[in-house]
Amino acid sequence: MRLLKSSAVYLAMFAGLFAILSCEKEAANYPLGNLVGKVSLIDLEYNNDFDDNSGILVTIDNSDYIMGAETNIYGDFKFSNIQTGSYNIVFQKKDHCPFKIFGYQFVGGEVPASIENIMLYEYPKVDVNISEISIDNSNRIIIHGDLEWENSEYCPPYFRIYFGYSTDVSYTNYKLTNKQTGVYEGTLQLIIENNPNYFPSGTELFAVVYPCHGTSKITSYMEPSTGCIVYPSINQVGSNTVSLIIP
Repeated sequence: MRLLKSSAVYLAMFAGLFAILSCEKEAANYPLGNLVGKVSLIDLEYNNDFDDNSGILVTIDNSDYIMGAETNIYGDFKFSNIQTGSYNIVFQKKDHCPFKIFGYQFVGGEVPASIENIMLYEYPKVDVNISEISIDNSNRIIIHGDLEWENSEYCPPYFRIYFGYSTDVSYTNYKLTNKQTGVYEGTLQLIIENNPNYFPSGTELFAVVYPCHGTSKITSYMEPSTGCIVYPSINQVGSNTVSLIIP
């Protein structure tokens, strides 16, 4: 009986050692490597590059860990000795539209992987206050409001409106969104054609407005946690939320 127990113990120890060696061998088949790249900051008014592209936070994460790095004055960043795998990558800086890459496949090795031509656009710094929302006889939703912007010589020509069925409607939680110009004599006026297939009669509709960069170069993406398409060209500080009943 003692011999059988001793044999079982030795077999268990051998199995554990074999598993460790197998894991080490498997990890060795996936070499570490470096990830480098360049990010540019683009100004709001003229779409020109900033002279100083430092301080952009770049984060990479997978199921095992999260790493962060900041760009230098030229917009360059580097991650050293990271594991082969699939990563989500986020580029962000205050007062600029963030950018995300989901499922980036990184393969380690001696040659660094490179991510180029990432641009973060300065978003419009505007306070939006909706004073009225209504629907006219042509079934158009009309939004009026006041604007207060940081630079009085420049007013952003675009806004993105988000509609939903609850008070927590936002750019990450909505049913329908629409982008359009809407500045008339310094005030906000937005006109949206209502599609009855989206918002039938009797629907209580909630709306919020975000100032938006006019460029079409900013790529939208789907946020996995909500399933909503995110348009990163907006200033993420939106207006007050208003509601109406579709007649």
